[in-house]
Amino acid sequence: MTSFIARTRKTIVGGLVVLNMAERFKSPLRPEITIHKNVERLVRETVDMFRGLPLSKKGGTGLDALGMIVIAHTNVDGNQTKLISTGPAPKRGEPLHYSTFLEDICSSFAARFGS
Repeated sequence: MTSFIARTRKTIVGGLVVLNMAERFKSPLRPEITIHKNVERLVRETVDMFRGLPLSKKGGTGLDALGMIVIAHTNVDGNQTKLISTGPAPKRGEPLHYSTFLEDICSSFAARFGS
């Protein structure tokens, strides 16, 4: 039991959430294209909800790193997937931005396993 506890204390917990902000989406599970109304508001509310999750400080409880990426992906042949870098996506410097996620996860690795 002691060795298990020692190993789990070095566990790094991170989450990267990808949110789809496309107004139209072709699901592989249904024949018709789904239209999403108020998708920008829904994405904004979801980002705000994730902002409230606890992040670990120095190996405590909670996530060591959390990031969110917002895309527009219709899943329709010929349409390109777009990365959303303006609102409601997290902005550079904010805790949920992808670059902050990378910094947090790298800092956690360095703190637990050496630089």
